[in-house]
Order: sequence, then C-alpha cells, then structure tokens
Amino acid sequence: MLRTALRQATRTVSAMTRLSLSTNVAATSSIRLLRPVCSQLQIQRLESVEVPGPYTPPIHLTFKVVEERVLKTIRTWDRTASPNVVPSRSYADKQVLTRKTVHDRILLVMKLYDKISPEKVKMESHFVNDLGLDSLDHVELIMAFEDEFGFEIPDGDAEKLMTPQAVFQYICDREDVYE
Repeated sequence: MLRTALRQATRTVSAMTRLSLSTNVAATSSIRLLRPVCSQLQIQRLESVEVPGPYTPPIHLTFKVVEERVLKTIRTWDRTASPNVVPSRSYADKQVLTRKTVHDRILLVMKLYDKISPEKVKMESHFVNDLGLDSLDHVELIMAFEDEFGFEIPDGDAEKLMTPQAVFQYICDREDVYE
C-alpha cells in the first residue's frame, strides 16, 4: 500500500512538474494534494527532490530532417563542393635504386634471416653449401627478396639464384640499375 502510494506520488510530481510550464502549478502544491495518501515524512522527502527544469520534450526527427541537417553540415565543411571536381589518385614513384643500395639491402635481408648467422654472409656464399639452407629455406629467402624489392621472381629464375651475387645481378638487371 505504501509503495503504491509513493509510486503514485512520484508519478504525479513528475507529471505536474512537466505540466508546470503550461499550467503554472508548483510541484509543492501538487504534493500537498496527496496528503491523505502520504505521511508527513514522505511529503518532506518528495518536496526535497529537485526536478531539473524546465522540461522540453524532444523534437520528433524524421529522415528528411536528419538528411537536411547532415547535408547542411557537409556543405558547410566541404570547401570544394563543386561539380567540376574529379577525384583522382596519385602514387609515389619507386625509390631510385643504386648498386650500393641493392647490395646493402640484399645483405640486410640475409643477415636478418633467422637461419643464417650474420658472420657467414658474404656476396659469394652459396645458399646450400656454405650457409646450410635447404630448399624450403631457399624459397623463404627468395620470398623475402621479393618483399624487399617489391616484385615477384618467377620460380624458374628463383631456382637459378643460389648466391647473393646472383640475386644482386638479377635485381640490377630487372630494375635497370647500372650505377
């Protein structure tokens, strides 16, 4: 009984507070209307509750209103809103390779490969005989060279590349590096 009375009082206070904009009825006077149902302590508790006001109901937004707001904002921020603007892409040129950079990058890839000790790496080292790589390691190393230089080495050519010097010569020929 007491709970339902409190709920009813809270609902009435909330409703009267919302309507106080149009009817000019104070929230405290609406609580006084509930005196027969509530005790004095409950009335004091309800009177001490502050309701932020004035309450403005939300505007009903339709798709059209939202679309207009979004387009208005886009037009405000878009300084190039012209029908003559054509989107385009531009790409950076490849890095200019020299024989020295190709040489250094090949040695770096080989020294960073986990199955080769960096002390053994020389341009004349044979992948299988001197460095102890098997065929799978050879394929992984060729793939590392492909990733480093940004082009694919065909399988037929990859089988012939058994030394860093051969890889160096192949890359220089493929990328037209003569300096």
